[in-house]
Amino acid sequence: MAATYSSDILSKIITAQMFPAGMDKREVHPKIKYFEDAKEVGKSLFALQGKEITRKPIADIKVYCYEKEAKGEWLQLDGAIVLGDTTITVDAVGPLRPDDIVQFWSADLSNYEQIRVLTVPTATTFTCTRNYGTASAGSWPDNSKIKIMGNASKEDSSLPTIVNRIPSEEYNQLWLHRTAIGGSIFFVNRKTYTGDPWTDQLIEKWIDHLNEKVNFALYSHRYLDTTNGITIGEGIIPSIIRRGGTLDPISGVITFKRFLETMRLAFKVGSSKKLGLLCPMMLYALAQWKEEKKIVMNEDEYLNLRVTRIDLPGGYQLMVLPERKLSGDPSDSPDALFGGSFLVIDPSNVTYHPYLDMDEKLLKNRQANDSLSRKEEYVSIFTFRWDVITSHTFAYGISGYN
Repeated sequence: MAATYSSDILSKIITAQMFPAGMDKREVHPKIKYFEDAKEVGKSLFALQGKEITRKPIADIKVYCYEKEAKGEWLQLDGAIVLGDTTITVDAVGPLRPDDIVQFWSADLSNYEQIRVLTVPTATTFTCTRNYGTASAGSWPDNSKIKIMGNASKEDSSLPTIVNRIPSEEYNQLWLHRTAIGGSIFFVNRKTYTGDPWTDQLIEKWIDHLNEKVNFALYSHRYLDTTNGITIGEGIIPSIIRRGGTLDPISGVITFKRFLETMRLAFKVGSSKKLGLLCPMMLYALAQWKEEKKIVMNEDEYLNLRVTRIDLPGGYQLMVLPERKLSGDPSDSPDALFGGSFLVIDPSNVTYHPYLDMDEKLLKNRQANDSLSRKEEYVSIFTFRWDVITSHTFAYGISGYN
């Protein structure tokens, strides 16, 4: 597997010869601090590439995402109806077919009505036979839920109506991300306490490069600037919002009961084991609920990462990692803006796509031939494919916990 967040490049930069004689590496030293900082950057989305998150090089600017809705078994009434109404208006008919059997149920389950669909003339209406095998008052309020049972064909009927569901052509595109390192001949030959400033810059700029990659992966909006030749891919949060993924606006104090409701939404579609990228506030909330014995949390190894595993009802598991990028701006407030949010990502529906072999490369000798300077750069050209967007969840608006 290629270098991810610190494995190859930093191991070549930091060597034992860089430390003053007699200094133990465990002591607080700038280069060790750099190394630890770098290990923390991107250890979620980027450390998993080639493991649970598939890694697949591409040779195009664009990659198509797999986006296909499940068949669906519920409709919602758009406008109240009474007994004599045989043309029903709903928000969207979805996969409904002639000869489908559907049911209305009252909220307290004390009343129901079964209906046979006759025709589906528009995207929002169908005609039907009311009280099909049942006797009901037949009056249903606006926004009533309608359960789709399935198709019931006639004894001598021909093939039922075919309703195909074609995957949409959602896509993401590359980020071309470069971080420059450079200095004059006097700068690169200076000697400092930490060794030399060039090595310091290699480490500092590597951390900056990874930090910015995580920014792109979480937040950026897709845009192709053909005038200037700039391509920007779409991060997971804007993708969830734009494509109709699972959004959960908590808008206030989160309780353990409210957290379980979020988990129910998060695991409604996709894998039974998912990755939770949590802001500091949520980490402390989990710690409190663990202390109160409301939740069971265990330390676990997940794809060579040390994580906290939460066992949820139904055999679901949430593998928890802190995500520093969701901590807000420390100079303002540790929980500003995204500090009250967290992501639940289905790794089986994420693919990391580096462009050819141009991923996390250190390119040397970038200075002009007649320049008395030294210039190098880190280059990453990559994108993510966010498949089945409803399998990923973004919860936000948390102001506290109890």
